[in-house]
Amino acid sequence: MARRTKEEALATRELLLDTAETIFLQRGVAQTSLNDIACAAGLTRGAVYWHFEDKAALYNALMDRLSTTCATLVQGAQQQHPHDAVAALRSLANAPARLILDNAHALRLFTIAMHRVEFSEDLAAIWARHVSKGSEYIALIEEALRAVEAQGHALRLPVASAALGLFTLVDGLLTYITLDPARIDRLQEAGPVIDAFLAGLGCPPPG
Repeated sequence: MARRTKEEALATRELLLDTAETIFLQRGVAQTSLNDIACAAGLTRGAVYWHFEDKAALYNALMDRLSTTCATLVQGAQQQHPHDAVAALRSLANAPARLILDNAHALRLFTIAMHRVEFSEDLAAIWARHVSKGSEYIALIEEALRAVEAQGHALRLPVASAALGLFTLVDGLLTYITLDPARIDRLQEAGPVIDAFLAGLGCPPPG
């Protein structure tokens, strides 16, 4: 009985997250209340508060799904080229575009994060998360760039500047694509665009 209760609780939590994803995508985060999510899921508001302290906690739990997927993809990108720092950097830079192309669920979550979260005081914790995740990705790019330098490639910009530029390029591509899912095929161009940027930094082209 205890196991069934635990499984039911987990199922309810996943239902709430799935419902929140749908409504956040349709209405935006600020325009959606926890009661809206509860009603759409066929549950009481109390059921929502049993699992999530507030809307920010629910949103962050939803984005944890994306973070877990991204972390796995980034780790794979780093391990795929253990002896070629440039190839590892290129794979790291292309990872978000590949994820969106291969995973419609990730596309929806990126769209919510980039276009459905409004600036407001009560959503400050959500924006703090955005800043933190962006900083984490920049730090990974900096680490990859230092590895490129360690393998004898002279970069034309300081590592910090190069990392910021590459992050801005990737973030801009994702922002543009997620404005309209009909543009998804344009992500096929992400690889050549990133290659051109890396070439400008002084990295050799892909083999």
